[in-house]
This record gives sequence, C-alpha cells and structure tokens, in this order.
Amino acid sequence: MVSNLRPRLGGVASKTIWLCEQLEGWGIEPVLAWYEPWSLSPALSVPVGQWLPELEFTPDHASPAWRALIADCDIHRP
Repeated sequence: MVSNLRPRLGGVASKTIWLCEQLEGWGIEPVLAWYEPWSLSPALSVPVGQWLPELEFTPDHASPAWRALIADCDIHRP
C-alpha cells in the first residue's frame, strides 16, 4: 500500500506514479490510500476536530476502515 498525500499534480503525483510503476515491475499490485481532510472534502468527515481540536482525541489512530484496507494488502509496513 502506498499511503501518502493525495496524488494530484506536482511532486506527490509524479513520485506516486514512479513508485507504482516500480511496484508493478516487481509484480506487486499497488494500492493507493490517502487521508482526505475536511478542508478538501467536507462531505466525507465531520468538522469537529477543525473547530474544536481538543475534542479530536484520536487523530493518529487507524479507524476500522483503514485497518481493513491495510489488512487486505499482501505487503505493508505499519
């Protein structure tokens, strides 16, 4: 799994493409995953942590959805 910033134009996109090409060359199917912040996609998350950061008590803990995605990958580093 390749977990980084959202691959848009620029350095992140070009490095992500390069890495995926390398993985495919080694016979590894890349899985892309990234965090989508409220500022970019407000429909996907609640803004509580943006307004009241003290209520965002688990910003670094993987959610069940993230854990399932990671578990589905054959090769990964936590």
